[in-house]
Amino acid sequence: RGIESYVSLSLTSLVHASPALGALDLYDALGYTHARYTDGEFSGKAVEFAPSVVNRAGLTYAKGRGSVGVQWSYVSRQFSDANNTVASFDADIGVIPAYQLVDLSAKWQLDRTIGLDFGVNNVANQYYFTMRTTEYPGPGIIPGIGRSIYLGARAGF
Repeated sequence: RGIESYVSLSLTSLVHASPALGALDLYDALGYTHARYTDGEFSGKAVEFAPSVVNRAGLTYAKGRGSVGVQWSYVSRQFSDANNTVASFDADIGVIPAYQLVDLSAKWQLDRTIGLDFGVNNVANQYYFTMRTTEYPGPGIIPGIGRSIYLGARAGF
């Protein structure tokens, strides 16, 4: 069982601000999952690799040909096995801790068909992991990606 929701709010429209000031938008995408085994050996236990909460919230400001945004992401803790083991000497079994990240992005439209994108993912360079594995390069955890910067170009034809 669960719910997914998406809410978007134009803050500039809400306060009846002049369009000349640009547009400020707030959004939130939330997923809540109550994933549990309903019978058998693991009845009542959380399903492995199924975080209860995945939330992405952000703020975007756009004016003219450009826009900038910030996004906060949160993923709640989850288990890597049906026994819901918190800690183990076995590297592929145990809890996967909750984590949160902040990303920044910017776009600039040079003309009708050409644009530039720039961003920084994981701004705070948080250390986190999303999986435990027995496969290569394991056994152990697969770390999340640290801070990364990207620059891109778009062209429409």
